[in-house]
Amino acid sequence: MISADAIARWHLELAGVALVAGCLVVVLGTIGSWRTRILVVAGLLGAALGGFPPLGQFSWRSWLWLLASIVFAVIALVVGDGLASVGSDGRAQYRAHPLGNLAPMLTVVSLIGVWSAVPDTEPPLAAACVLFPLALRYAFADATRSGSPMGPVGPIATASLSISVIGAGWVGSAGRGAALATVCVVGMIPIAPLVLGFDSIADDSATRSLSRQRIWLLAAVHLVAALLLPRIMMRRSVGVASLIAATVVCLMASVVYLVGREDYVSET
Repeated sequence: MISADAIARWHLELAGVALVAGCLVVVLGTIGSWRTRILVVAGLLGAALGGFPPLGQFSWRSWLWLLASIVFAVIALVVGDGLASVGSDGRAQYRAHPLGNLAPMLTVVSLIGVWSAVPDTEPPLAAACVLFPLALRYAFADATRSGSPMGPVGPIATASLSISVIGAGWVGSAGRGAALATVCVVGMIPIAPLVLGFDSIADDSATRSLSRQRIWLLAAVHLVAALLLPRIMMRRSVGVASLIAATVVCLMASVVYLVGREDYVSET
């Protein structure tokens, strides 16, 4: 039996509620009209559960995190996410994250890193647990829209994933600069598309900027940074932690640039 103290210490009630909410989001994602919107729903739920009572860690920062999540959710609900054009053959072309369906799982990894460093662990815990079931579903899904019940990770979803990490770190840092600096482990989620742009995805084909091997290489870099750096940074002064954060972002951007210099790869 798990003691009441352990449940309270590790916020297991919050984790359980967030995981159930995440599973419901996965079910919602099987509905066709929600496929390009489902990641922003997960981001919004993470902000609501992690930043507000009765289970979350509330502060005035929680409102900023929730507001940013609402903005992206409204945009996605109104216009969808990632539609670039409709070709002469009637096929829709969508923009998708260059790391493909690994992007949500890499966001979960970033949230684990933030969780290991911030004083108030409820915000990253809630965000990670809501997103985890959906991230699993994405990780085992096909890269093209017709082969997956989930839509591609488009620009709005990418922004929402980034906000999940930044918002959780912002709320959970309790104003501590060194803890806040750990949000740099959002890493490849915004950096890869900023450096490489978004890929083109159709119903039955994909034009990708990276081969599968290069995607896994960037994912490995992200994994190491997200899981190792936060605990190191949290013990440093604000100035040192900020310098480490800036260096990490620059190094990640350089790695993405070097890895992504090859021509685009077509998949059918």
